[in-house]
Amino acid sequence: MTVNSATSEELFILWERGYLSEENQGIMQIVAGWQRYTGKKVNLKLVSDDFIEQTLWETLKNPNNGKEPDIVFSIKSTYCFAPLLAWEDKLVDLSEVIEPIASNFQADVLTQVLYQNRVQGDRSYYALPIGQSDAYIHYWKDSLAEIGYGESDIPQEWHQFWQFWQTAQTKLRSRQYPNIYGLGLCMSASGFDTAAAFQLFLDAHNVAIANHQDGLVIVETKNRQLFTEAIAEFTNLYRQGYIPANALDWSGSGNNIAFLNRQVLMTVNMTLSIPRTQKLENNQYNQSARQRYQDIGTLITYPKTMNGTTLQVPRVLNQILAIKQERKSQNTIDFLRYLLQPHNLQRLIQGFNGRILPTMTQLLKDPIWQEPADPHSAAALAIYNQSRLPEYDKLHPVWSQIYTQQLWSQIIHRVILTNASPKQAADWGIEQIANFWQKYEKKP
Repeated sequence: MTVNSATSEELFILWERGYLSEENQGIMQIVAGWQRYTGKKVNLKLVSDDFIEQTLWETLKNPNNGKEPDIVFSIKSTYCFAPLLAWEDKLVDLSEVIEPIASNFQADVLTQVLYQNRVQGDRSYYALPIGQSDAYIHYWKDSLAEIGYGESDIPQEWHQFWQFWQTAQTKLRSRQYPNIYGLGLCMSASGFDTAAAFQLFLDAHNVAIANHQDGLVIVETKNRQLFTEAIAEFTNLYRQGYIPANALDWSGSGNNIAFLNRQVLMTVNMTLSIPRTQKLENNQYNQSARQRYQDIGTLITYPKTMNGTTLQVPRVLNQILAIKQERKSQNTIDFLRYLLQPHNLQRLIQGFNGRILPTMTQLLKDPIWQEPADPHSAAALAIYNQSRLPEYDKLHPVWSQIYTQQLWSQIIHRVILTNASPKQAADWGIEQIANFWQKYEKKP
């Protein structure tokens, strides 16, 4: 795919093409409004997340190539690339945009875009977080009810939580559901759901990887052992037959499809897209989908970690990045200020149809989040409002490499496809992480 860059007078924006036309309409309307307001031109291109990923790699490898966008947004890739692009001084410092309205953001959001710039020797706001989504756990309430279970029966102890779904699979298969699987954990190298699911296991096992302050802690004996145990537990669920065989090959929407087809009893998904696709207009043609919306459950209470503490739900901040050009463009700053006006940002977030939540709390007044009878909005808000500890480790460029190289998937596939032991896979993975670390932290 070829996307023409903008002329020197134009603002060039790459924006992830949405699943829904409403998502695309939101940014198109904002761009049209800014052009009318300022008389300036915008070259807006709606492209796939894969294309955005390729573009960001090219920005790293071949900077100032004349084809770079001024502004780029995606649900996933900008989150994954931001630490590395900031580290390499490839992003515009957006402090002048963020700081005047910092109080409008949810309390713990801005600490997660304070990226370090190795070249400038500073840490600053190198991304603009406009939305967020969490690793939601969805399940079929009506299927559990058939075997006598409700949400209150789902255990909170870590091992018992996963055993519950295994037991449910056995019971459902003994009835009229011989092909159902208890777990819909993604195992593929596509999308972000594998990383989200595996992160639950890493966090539950209290695995520490690397961060600016403590260094490369994954090499320590204790963390190496915890890492190995997390890999073993995660992959055993597949090897023991509780996850569909084709989960190794699922596309980014593969777990959505498997869940909605009732191939799996539960799944982990990084947005609310699974239930939201079933929230359709109330007419005679949509009654089945509307019933599915009510039959789907979204957990509010997650299992505890291995040591009994609260498990912090993995989160993705949906970030706008401004790519650093040879000459700074005031148009970039002005456009982002325009986009952040509440009515514009509201229009943009509304386009996602509730798949992601806004990072500005005032936008939660939107009716989609204020429906008292909507179980999925209620669950998402409850998770949104949980207190969070800062995840400083995710600010290091090592995490960009882990995500963009699909390292967790590679480790999982080594165990499942090549019969490597969890220890062998862990040792190989740690070697890769150590190589990443050496690349960024080596001393001159």
